[in-house]
Amino acid sequence: WMHDQYALQKRDQEKRTALQKKAMHYFRRALSHDRSGALRGIATVYHHQYKSGLALTYYKEAQKAKRNYQMYYNSVGNVYQRIGLEEKDPSCLKKAENYYKKSLASARSNTEMITPLVNLAVLLNHMKRYSESRQYAKRALSLTKQERKENRDTFSRLELHLQKLIKN
Repeated sequence: WMHDQYALQKRDQEKRTALQKKAMHYFRRALSHDRSGALRGIATVYHHQYKSGLALTYYKEAQKAKRNYQMYYNSVGNVYQRIGLEEKDPSCLKKAENYYKKSLASARSNTEMITPLVNLAVLLNHMKRYSESRQYAKRALSLTKQERKENRDTFSRLELHLQKLIKN
């Protein structure tokens, strides 16, 4: 995961590509140890490379290896949201919404609920469903304030983003 995350921070395309290749190498080596996690990692790299078809293929394989894992639903929602926004395809945006709701429904803690709530708020804002967007943003903000004690910096930035969504 580390190499893929570092890659996202690089503006230099060659450096980014090299780090993503390294991440793919490690994920492929991990397939025999943690198949589900490795497949999710490969899918995430493809998503970051804007290869949505490959990302969906690997996310769905990862889901088969570990059923009902809420972050896979969220990740698949991210891919459909990207496709829907890039191609202006409302059916993909609806799929993204459904996957985010699956992720939310399968969350086992308040912390696991925050990401799909934020993603739903952002998605619905893009879809001009502002009232619903605000409701999800408010729920995420409420949970974020509860969870802030454990990770103050991350949740403080998230709170600012959510407050902007609520004001729109």
